[in-house]
Amino acid sequence: MRQCGHGSATSTSTKDRCSHRSANTLRAWYSQQSQLYDELAADNSKAWWAANKDRYETSVRAPLAALMDELGDEFGGTKLFRPYRDVRFSKDKSPYKDHQGAYAAAEDGIGWYLQVSRAGPMVAGEY
Repeated sequence: MRQCGHGSATSTSTKDRCSHRSANTLRAWYSQQSQLYDELAADNSKAWWAANKDRYETSVRAPLAALMDELGDEFGGTKLFRPYRDVRFSKDKSPYKDHQGAYAAAEDGIGWYLQVSRAGPMVAGEY
């Protein structure tokens, strides 16, 4: 039997509770990361980032890293992308990305990309 997020083995009724809890957790997570990215869009500066980096770590990066760890059991290697933009050759010198991306490799050259941003979550496949 597979373990549910709250520690009990899944059954029909427990599975329903687990999916309900997961949906609520995802809604709360989306609300927190969406608010952070709304604020970043208004002030994409090093000063704002320094003042809010802990919020980014707890409301965006840590939950996504935990999700990728879970997916890694099924898909294999996972990766979280950096929040910093490469601005060397860009006209837009905003130092931080307005999204957080992650990748789960199913096998060589095949995988899934997950992105969270103020626009919402996005999943894409790669072949």
